[in-house]
Amino acid sequence: MKHSDNSDHGSELDPIEIRVRALESLLVEKKLVDRAALDVLVDY
Repeated sequence: MKHSDNSDHGSELDPIEIRVRALESLLVEKKLVDRAALDVLVDY
């Protein structure tokens, strides 16, 4: 699954996408997960 960037299209994120991004940011900030490792898992 590829990571898409909706900013070029001017469309807003749906509530699930907002929650996922917030959760990912929080986990990375607290050093509980590595962003690169998440990318590998999601792309798998």
